[in-house]
Amino acid sequence: MGSQVKALSHFDKSIRLVDINKLVADPIAVARNSFYPFMRFEERWQPFRGQEGGKPDKDKRQLRFASRRDAYIYSYYRNILREPYEAALAARGLAESVIAYRKLTTAGGKGKSNIDFALDAFNVIREFGNAAVVTLDISKFFESIDHALLVQKWCGILGVTKLPHDHLAVSKAITRYSIVDRDAAYERLGYLAWQAKGLSRIPIYTTGFKDMPRQLCTNKDFREKICGKNGKFNSLVEVNKNDFGIPQGSPISDMLANIYLIDFDSAIKEYVNNIGGVFFRYSDDIIIIIPGSESAALAARDFAISEITKHGSRIVIKASKTSVLKYFPVDGGQSFAKLHGDLGKNGLEYLGFRYDGKAAYLRDATLSRLYRKVSRSLRAEARALVRRYPGKDKAYVEDRFDAPKFLQRYGRVSDFDPSATYDSWTFWTYAKRAIDAFGPLGHTIGHQLANYGLIVRTRMKTEIANILL
Repeated sequence: MGSQVKALSHFDKSIRLVDINKLVADPIAVARNSFYPFMRFEERWQPFRGQEGGKPDKDKRQLRFASRRDAYIYSYYRNILREPYEAALAARGLAESVIAYRKLTTAGGKGKSNIDFALDAFNVIREFGNAAVVTLDISKFFESIDHALLVQKWCGILGVTKLPHDHLAVSKAITRYSIVDRDAAYERLGYLAWQAKGLSRIPIYTTGFKDMPRQLCTNKDFREKICGKNGKFNSLVEVNKNDFGIPQGSPISDMLANIYLIDFDSAIKEYVNNIGGVFFRYSDDIIIIIPGSESAALAARDFAISEITKHGSRIVIKASKTSVLKYFPVDGGQSFAKLHGDLGKNGLEYLGFRYDGKAAYLRDATLSRLYRKVSRSLRAEARALVRRYPGKDKAYVEDRFDAPKFLQRYGRVSDFDPSATYDSWTFWTYAKRAIDAFGPLGHTIGHQLANYGLIVRTRMKTEIANILL
């Protein structure tokens, strides 16, 4: 239980394991629990810039995390739902189709990751020879989940007509959820100040994240400074008053999202089975692979787009992420043609990988994320070197950059622990496992990474030069 809850600063106190177990296993205590607001913060990043030119707008996503006490409850009730949900998948023949947020294993008994799921899809395309591939993406999936339908599916998984009081309390907390913006809370509690920068302003944290107290404030300060009790401060608490949407990031949200679409999954599975195809859903990413013509693929696409409308008025397929590709045999493997949509000009992109009919690659966006992370670290390293050797010229500072040590931190590793969790992998253990899993199909991944060392050294020189200007 404890490993499922991150050690992040929040409004509640740390809780002993014995008290955790006593709380979550007591339905009356859960039904009476006063759930804290989720904490929200925003993550921004620069998407990959394609060859067409032009810098795309920055992408962003809002991340939310529950208090420790609440997260333990959510984790426990996720576990309660897991067994009946798995049984329902098996009964409906969906165990191999719904692949996200579940513990699935390879033939060798190792836990499956998106590497294995991508390879499964590519192998189906190769086995079919002539294959049509439909990819679809549910727009703002978690934010669009209908509350009444969710409770209905929740009851169905439990085999009841009405949720028990403890499940009802959890369902209310996850649908009528409340949120507090992290930076707003930090500012109110004195952990953050704003500094003007040009026409905008940037946050200055007076306490580092590592030094932030586990409990951000006393219960009295939470009620007064965060909730606005006694009228001294305005409330920072935002309540979801809509009849749709659940917070992505809670320990139970992924399970509920899967449960929510179980009837949709069944309908797609039945349709695809009838035309001899294969269907996978990874959260909001849907892929349908069928042997057959363009007309069969377009019909499958239209069926999925129509079917999703039966599962909530706000659940829709994102048109910009919908594509249809055709793969066909050629000497040396397969080739492909784009039949529909803006995506797929270089082949199928799925779960971080790309397949062009002959080989598999890391997506350009995946490499772009790696180099952004490396660039940030190199910038910090360059600043530290310039401070350490004041008055020295560019060549002198460059010679003091310990490239082998930096590459050891971010570079290739000789092996990795196959039992390690996905979150503990570095980029290079991830890349190595992909190369090993894909076999001859993935030799191109190694070629994509061949110039990594040269890129690191070149960028370090640039960073040092920029600082010394």
